[in-house]
Amino acid sequence: MPWLMLNRGGLTILVHPETGDDLADHSDHAVWLGPSLTLDLSVLS
Repeated sequence: MPWLMLNRGGLTILVHPETGDDLADHSDHAVWLGPSLTLDLSVLS
């Protein structure tokens, strides 16, 4: 993640674990590098 932080070049990046719970991984456990975006989480439920 430190490399992404230094080299993202203005991109917005969502970093998350893969625990098997896709909804929680993309919402509760996610970290944004750059401005956060609105995700359509309905496709994960």
